[in-house]
Amino acid sequence: MKNLKSQISRFKFLLVALVGIGLCSCKQEATSFLQSDLQGLWQENGTKHYIRFLAEQSTVKTEYCWGYEWDETDEETAVYEEDVKADQYGNGWFMYRLNKDELLEIHKMSGGDWADIPKTYIVTVLSSTTLTYYPKGYTNEKTSFTKQ
Repeated sequence: MKNLKSQISRFKFLLVALVGIGLCSCKQEATSFLQSDLQGLWQENGTKHYIRFLAEQSTVKTEYCWGYEWDETDEETAVYEEDVKADQYGNGWFMYRLNKDELLEIHKMSGGDWADIPKTYIVTVLSSTTLTYYPKGYTNEKTSFTKQ
């Protein structure tokens, strides 16, 4: 009888261990957001930093669309949307692609030579009013925007 109880205890332990291993080994599927939901004007919460995601596709990389950003915070160095639009595809402009929850932006920087600066973000919230993301690998640096 004692041997049977011992075997049942071992079986229960093995069963719990297998269930635990099964739960831990399940790969969580990334949340999938639609690129069309990203399009529009977004304002970073509490600031005068803006991002506009366009539906216009890039001819350079056709799987990307265009976007641009500007900051009106500092009166001396403020940049406005009209300034960025006047220098089409110049400073402030980027190409972007949203794949599931990963937002890849390729920023255009000029200063004599053109350079493409890739930035990858993980989107955690994308609704009709709110966008929240963080730079890939830096989960504690979340940034939130409100759709305008």
